[in-house]
Amino acid sequence: MMMITAFRLSLQVTINVKFNHKKKGTYTMNYIDPKITIWCDMDGVIAVYESDGFQGDNPPFLTPNSHYFRHCTPDDRIIQALKLLHEIYHVKIKIISNVAPELKTEHTNDKEKWLKKHLPFLNTDDDFKAITVPKVDYVKKIKKTKALTSKDVLISDFNNDLKPWSTAGGTTIKYANGINNPHSHDGYHIPETATTKQIANQLIDILYEISKNN
Repeated sequence: MMMITAFRLSLQVTINVKFNHKKKGTYTMNYIDPKITIWCDMDGVIAVYESDGFQGDNPPFLTPNSHYFRHCTPDDRIIQALKLLHEIYHVKIKIISNVAPELKTEHTNDKEKWLKKHLPFLNTDDDFKAITVPKVDYVKKIKKTKALTSKDVLISDFNNDLKPWSTAGGTTIKYANGINNPHSHDGYHIPETATTKQIANQLIDILYEISKNN
């Protein structure tokens, strides 16, 4: 796991990310539609997926009182990119994560504690959704719609999340984490070797294209 604890949001980083040069001495940020929401998966995206925790007849994550999700390693590359989008571009970021129905309370509480520690810029009361149904079904239900739009953006490492979301009309971005196959997804993907700055740039480009075309 590549720890980029030294990478912090700063004016220099912000200017280096995505500003359009308008005229000498002035800069303007790419426009991002405020109606866009990024729905970001947790396990395998902002939290490093460690396969040992999910294997065997009695995998650690399903062991009651193990508090497995409280101790996952953060992927600081994408966390810092999301922080930039949230604080500089004011993009709505929602963390959406499936939990085991039989351990729903433990998993939900542990993931919420983890988010408060590693993504303190989000309000977990509003920005964290622990679910036991497919992500696309949950979002369609709370939006009271039968279809998504391109402004509903999902970042996930899992094709079973991505394909139904895309079919429903949403925008999908596959997060390559060294375990999955990014090329098995037809939409956008973030390379596993991408730096925080590269992830931020790519996300800004995608969101700008959505904003421009809708």
